[in-house]
Amino acid sequence: MNLKNWKNLPYWLRDGLFGSSIFAILYAILLLIFRDPDILIFILGPFGIIIWLVQWIPFLIGGWILAIFITFIFFIIAGFLLGILIGQIYEKIKSKKQQ
Repeated sequence: MNLKNWKNLPYWLRDGLFGSSIFAILYAILLLIFRDPDILIFILGPFGIIIWLVQWIPFLIGGWILAIFITFIFFIIAGFLLGILIGQIYEKIKSKKQQ
């Protein structure tokens, strides 16, 4: 398998990379707009509880810089996993249409 070309990547990997990029950019934009990572808890609703835990545990250990960094990494991983899920579903639908 040739991994040098974007089109040669499997759908799950391509969508995973796309999802992680989108989530990371979205988090960075929200931090620049609101300048307070706690606002994400209120914006994201039930998902905000998970983000609250992801932010506060590192905050208690090392402060806001560590909390923001860990939350950024969390958003990258969450976006990658969501992209993988969407890619898998798309691949299944596409393979059924070809049959």
